[in-house]
Amino acid sequence: MKKKKAITPFLASVLLVVIVVGMAIIIGNWMKTTAKQQTKDITENSGIECTDKTINIDEVVYSTTDQTLTIKVRATGTENINIGKVSVLLENFSLLTYVNGVNFSVGTLFPGDVRYIILENVSSVPREVRVIPKGCGMNAVTVERNYFIIQ
Repeated sequence: MKKKKAITPFLASVLLVVIVVGMAIIIGNWMKTTAKQQTKDITENSGIECTDKTINIDEVVYSTTDQTLTIKVRATGTENINIGKVSVLLENFSLLTYVNGVNFSVGTLFPGDVRYIILENVSSVPREVRVIPKGCGMNAVTVERNYFIIQ
């Protein structure tokens, strides 16, 4: 009976070490790339440039006759701000999104400015209105139905 040759324990140990080190290098490079990307994303979206760009919703009026929603917005920060979009959550939990320049038009708000956003075709009484500044989503302002004027 002929004996089959196997690899020596020393060679098996060397192969095992090489495989483990190779895997560690691959995983280390992947983690390094992921960490760099997440750091970049966090830095870009930190909102440091948005700290002085704030708004307030002073009043929300919903007209049941012509199905329009009028939102009175005031710039409360010390820098100019632009409204990006408005989200409206309806009674049936449908979400309507209105984009500035597409569904409504409101120019740049300077500190202290008051503007009216008029949204048409709002099919039912909203539950919630959210005004989202362009480029500064973290400064979005939300108002619930309890504070609406319904006519």
